[in-house]
Amino acid sequence: MLDNAVRLLFVVTIANSFAFGANLVTNGSFETNSFTQSQLGVPAGSNSVPGWTIAGTDLDLYRFPSIHDPWPAQDGLYSVQLAGTPGPSSIQQDLATQVGAEYVLSLFMTGHPFIGATWKLDVMAGSEATVFSGFWLDPIPSDPQWRSFSWRFTATSPITVLKLSDTNQFFGAIIDNIQVTAVVPEPSTLALAGLGLAAAALRLRRR
Repeated sequence: MLDNAVRLLFVVTIANSFAFGANLVTNGSFETNSFTQSQLGVPAGSNSVPGWTIAGTDLDLYRFPSIHDPWPAQDGLYSVQLAGTPGPSSIQQDLATQVGAEYVLSLFMTGHPFIGATWKLDVMAGSEATVFSGFWLDPIPSDPQWRSFSWRFTATSPITVLKLSDTNQFFGAIIDNIQVTAVVPEPSTLALAGLGLAAAALRLRRR
């Protein structure tokens, strides 16, 4: 039986033996679009934001700087509020995934400008679901309060539908910089772990 030191080596090595692959999301920061206005309601069914299918009523696409989005987006110039004018709405995208593989969804979210409230975002990846939520106290230009959210899911199909929804009608969370990356083991680290365990086993056999 391996002693505590060997177990600790194994746990620490494995915990640090994973990296993340390339972003699978197309246009995750909404920088590619056909608009130049500071705020625009994008109706359901529009193909004006490449990579995304828009459902529901409409979403608000914000471009910094604007009267409605008076602070920088988290990444680039654009961000999205799914509770449009009016909402609610959702966006979704088909991702090429490997069955049984684990993935990480990450994004940034903040509250509606100048409104202190609890905001939430419904998230689905295939058949798995979660909710990102939090309380924001009056986001303002000098303190946009962008927060990072992440969630792991396992693909059950070669195509995984990523869907983000907001059930509010007029005011909702603002999102940006959406990424989905595969969790992949680093071969060199796993090989090192294997060598360490083999050496420990040999040492124990010689006792």
